[in-house]
Amino acid sequence: MANPTSRTISYTSVLAATLEDRAPGFIDQVEKQIPLWWWLKSHNRYRAAGGEAITWSVRNQLQQSEASYAGFEVSGLQETDEFTTLLANWKQYRMPIIISGLDLNVKNRGKKVFDLYDAREQAALNGLQEQLGEHLYLDGTGNSSKRVTGLAALCPEDPTTGTLFNVNRATAGNEYWRSQIVDHAGAAAHASGVLSMRRGMEELRILCGRGKAGGNGRRYPDVAFCTEGYLRNYSDMLSTQQRFQNTMAADNGFTTLTFDGMTLMEDQDCPLDAESEDQAYFINSDFVELRYAAAQNFLSVPPEKPIDQDGFVAWILWAGELTLQNANKQGLHFGIAVI
Repeated sequence: MANPTSRTISYTSVLAATLEDRAPGFIDQVEKQIPLWWWLKSHNRYRAAGGEAITWSVRNQLQQSEASYAGFEVSGLQETDEFTTLLANWKQYRMPIIISGLDLNVKNRGKKVFDLYDAREQAALNGLQEQLGEHLYLDGTGNSSKRVTGLAALCPEDPTTGTLFNVNRATAGNEYWRSQIVDHAGAAAHASGVLSMRRGMEELRILCGRGKAGGNGRRYPDVAFCTEGYLRNYSDMLSTQQRFQNTMAADNGFTTLTFDGMTLMEDQDCPLDAESEDQAYFINSDFVELRYAAAQNFLSVPPEKPIDQDGFVAWILWAGELTLQNANKQGLHFGIAVI
């Protein structure tokens, strides 16, 4: 008769070996389920970072010195500082894969052990991607600010208040750190209706494109993540001949339309606004990055047996943060009532 202990050791050793190459598959599945994640990764905005914290620099103003001159006029050179260094703490995520000793040693012998493990592993990954997809739209303050900083923080309904990555947006001189808004419900010019919704979209796009950074090719938002109702409202205003899609996004299973060259992507995780009306985040992805820790990019930790429990626990781990380089280039269009 086989020794149950040796069988357990054999099973866990093989399970540990099967975990070594799991990360690419985990990443692939997550990006196919989360539109924002897929967009940033497909546009080379999913990047590795390292260090005790994530640091990056942002331009807080353009050069202010007078550029015009005459002949051999002497330049009054003065050193200026147009950059601010920002810092963000790592946001860590983990999801356990749990197998009891009874399941491992009695109920699921042989190949069934691996079938069971695959099922538990898939459930853990699904739970992790569900949380990440939801948190990418929140403000990062949940669970004692241990969650990833989401679009609600990058593009709030009131961008003149609050602190983002240690920069107080209410402080004079920090206007560069304020995103753009069009409050559709609060603007008198925006009576309800299809035409006014399009005007609001055009207004926000223009606001996001006013800053000179990025040049013409990168000046305006290239993607908007929206609620289902927002996309449906926009779809209703289009004729059949105007229904263009982002074919790459559509080929990857995402529901999209286009607006003035910008991709409009519906995401079920995108919440309604504070008044329970539809909204869309207009994003210039040249200035947004999802940073990750290379050593913890959906790392699978081999199963271990807790000292005081009859079972085995493995983990799927991820660490990173959503970062921002130019707040003025991002916007929120909210207050859209169902038409």
